Amino acid sequence: MIERNQLAWHTIENGFALHRWQTKTPLLHVVPDTVYPGMWRIRSPDGHLTDMANLTRAKDAAVSIALEILNAGKRGRQSLAEAAPVRSRPSPLPPTFDQGRKTPQTPSQLGPAGEDAR
Repeated sequence: MIERNQLAWHTIENGFALHRWQTKTPLLHVVPDTVYPGMWRIRSPDGHLTDMANLTRAKDAAVSIALEILNAGKRGRQSLAEAAPVRSRPSPLPPTFDQGRKTPQTPSQLGPAGEDAR
């Protein structure tokens, strides 16, 4: 299973290139948008461009896309530490006050200060 720490960013002439370790071939590029300054797009090796995002989000999305591609077909081999967390107990948060109501509250059911007039 390939993880984030096995990927590295290299600064290139027109943006950033995401590589796996020390490989020479980039997995993806993050390039500036040609119309909107400060906005970036992810460019795949086939030239496809994603929607715009700020630099931080574009780089994070590029890492996520690269990991998804590199780890395709390896999902069944996840260890418990890598698997998504699952809650085994009920939430400790109290239920909301509306959950116990049997009928929706309308303005006619409220008193002068918004108290329940029932």
